[in-house]
Amino acid sequence: MHLIGFFTDTKVRILLHFVNYFTELFYLIILQLLNMTVGQRIKHFREGKKLSVTDFAQLLKVSERNVYNYEADKTSPHTSFWESLFTVFEDLNPKWMLTGKGSITVENGAGEVRESTTAYLKREELTDLVRLIDRVKELTRKVDQLEQDIIKLKQE
Repeated sequence: MHLIGFFTDTKVRILLHFVNYFTELFYLIILQLLNMTVGQRIKHFREGKKLSVTDFAQLLKVSERNVYNYEADKTSPHTSFWESLFTVFEDLNPKWMLTGKGSITVENGAGEVRESTTAYLKREELTDLVRLIDRVKELTRKVDQLEQDIIKLKQE
């Protein structure tokens, strides 16, 4: 079966529209994740663990009121909150929680993070950003290749 009959101008435009739509959506999601406040990241993490504010507060030995205030960015979390959070949830990436950079969980195990949050952040500061940029470049190359393939198919 020859594919040229399948790819009409309308179908090509629709395909390109979807490619552009998903590319823009991808960028918006990245921007939203990078622009979250600390409180939003705390809430996002808690909800991802499917924990109520009450359960989360009990696990961390803090008051519910504090959790609500932290999540609403009304007050900054105390040092004891961070210590409890990173102790109870060993897979939580401190870099992501404190800065919004990197992945939510630590991929190489909790031991690597234990060196000290500050040292870990300095060492890993650009790693995830470089990976993200490389992934965006890779996706852009794939979109370009798809566009070239569509042009070739239209010419056949």
